[in-house]
Amino acid sequence: SDRSTPGRWTGGRTGAAPGTFDIDGNVGDIGGIQQKIVGAYNDGARLFLVPEANCDEAAASSLADKVQLIQVSTLDDAVQALER
Repeated sequence: SDRSTPGRWTGGRTGAAPGTFDIDGNVGDIGGIQQKIVGAYNDGARLFLVPEANCDEAAASSLADKVQLIQVSTLDDAVQALER
């Protein structure tokens, strides 16, 4: 994580990755994503990993133009997105 190795995953940017992963590494959808984007933004996040099922709702966020929203379906997607 970035706590143990600063900048390793986010290049020094603050990011957020709410949601769940199942045992197979699939990302689950989450409720209240627009509010979570606002909370993450207020805490300094400028990168937000969005479960695939929540993409339309996340894109409608009033902060969608200020936060980099990245669609993820699996844990591997999330790791690859952060490495990019």
